[in-house]
Amino acid sequence: MQFGNTNLKFSWVLLLGTIVFTILFAQLGFWQLDRADEKDLIQKDIEQSFAAEPASLSSIIGESWKDLRYRKIEATGHFDDSFQIYLDNRIYNGKAGYHIVTPFYLEGSDAAILVNRGWVFVGRDRKVLPEVSLPTGMISLKGRLSSPRSKPTIFGDDEMPDAYSEKLWTYLDIDYVSKKYQIKLEPFMILQENDIEDGLLRQLPDYESNVTMHLGYAVQWFAFALFLALAFIRNGITMTKFD
Repeated sequence: MQFGNTNLKFSWVLLLGTIVFTILFAQLGFWQLDRADEKDLIQKDIEQSFAAEPASLSSIIGESWKDLRYRKIEATGHFDDSFQIYLDNRIYNGKAGYHIVTPFYLEGSDAAILVNRGWVFVGRDRKVLPEVSLPTGMISLKGRLSSPRSKPTIFGDDEMPDAYSEKLWTYLDIDYVSKKYQIKLEPFMILQENDIEDGLLRQLPDYESNVTMHLGYAVQWFAFALFLALAFIRNGITMTKFD
């Protein structure tokens, strides 16, 4: 390719590859910036929710989940003793254990919601699940609303949360629980905070937005794009001048 008295030589295949990967790296950088903005908005939602007074759960059910996430709530009702779920691989102060999840029916309503009641130590023998007491009668709960952790990426698309045990689950899927036990459930769960003398430990973790992490990844992807473009200009192009 000739520009004035300069002849440029380069590989069109190398140029095309450089363009494709430069655009790809740049898009990944912008995606990380979007993730940072999303995490920042979530952090602001959490801060506003924590600053607000607890709301009665029965009065806000039916609202959009996005408006309710992380909301502090109070609820009165009773636990359903038909089943309890042990969520595996939950760490507390460096020790392995389980989170105990139980359905809860609100007073005067047929609406049910799953409650993460707290943590229990795995015990000396993993083959034997620890006994967990379940309070009976009317219970007053305090906590905040959340959604279950997403399905771990190490599991295949067709692997069910209770694939290995009826009670011991690898992850929680509210829709799957609803279908399995034929129970109508709200699309979120309560992370219980108040103590009701059931022997479970409750220390809810603070939300970490990791905004700086995403910004750091964005800088890296933009740097890769810039480096690739400069490398092609420096090493992929040969310029020859002629009179």
